[in-house]
Amino acid sequence: MRYLTTGEAARWLGVTERRLREWRQNREGPAYVKYGPRTYRYAMADLEAFRDKHAEQ
Repeated sequence: MRYLTTGEAARWLGVTERRLREWRQNREGPAYVKYGPRTYRYAMADLEAFRDKHAEQ
């Protein structure tokens, strides 16, 4: 499974890193894995699922 950094995930979704952090803080965005105090990774499958779910709306 491939994991992306916050910057990579933001670019892939077409949003800013700040927006992705806001989603994470508000528990609104795609699922993520926390590796340390400030290290987050996003699975490609979770990003695709998030995009597909929000494309329908």
